[in-house]
Amino acid sequence: MALAHAVSPSLYPDVSIDVVMGSVEDTPSRAACVTALGFLDEFPTVIGIIPLSYREALRGPLKNLYNLSNKLGDVSSLVHKLKLHEELGTWPTQTLGIHILVLQVFKEYLATVPNACQVLQAVDEEYRKATRSRSLAIKQAEEQWILQALSPILHAVIEVEGQRLSERYKHPRFTPQENGTLELTLWMIDPIFADKRIRLLNDVTHFSICVMEIS
Repeated sequence: MALAHAVSPSLYPDVSIDVVMGSVEDTPSRAACVTALGFLDEFPTVIGIIPLSYREALRGPLKNLYNLSNKLGDVSSLVHKLKLHEELGTWPTQTLGIHILVLQVFKEYLATVPNACQVLQAVDEEYRKATRSRSLAIKQAEEQWILQALSPILHAVIEVEGQRLSERYKHPRFTPQENGTLELTLWMIDPIFADKRIRLLNDVTHFSICVMEIS
């Protein structure tokens, strides 16, 4: 074992590396993790059950997921309200501060042209309609942007971090030679480390769902 730790893979670039892949099937430990997530209601507690080796790498993306998911609820609610206003022909609260221009016109003139100022009312209504329509378009675009931002990037983070961490978990395999020496023929990645990475890849979707639900 001392010899194994004394050897570095970087000194033997031509020696192949055997990556031990874990099982992607459900396991008792995975089921326990999913069950535990169901009882969590705060962001720090979710982060706390992520394997320590990956915790800091995933903290940022999960925090971003938490914040955006929280914003998504507000945006989607406003989109729904604006759609209702369009369907019912009513005005959203954002347009209630818009007032029809009050234009002073002599009553003698209005006696001859009684509808002289009605054009202002028509223009005001068109402006409110345009404002309502544009507001809906802006919020719908914002909603779509947030949904795209929520697309999973966590698997990529785990893969990159796993590649970096794997350098610590490579163990050499030696083959005895006829002259009595040992020749390095293979690097083995620790199966426990490989299995932990696979289980985390399986569980990360549940982490995402949990973070979005508590946001």
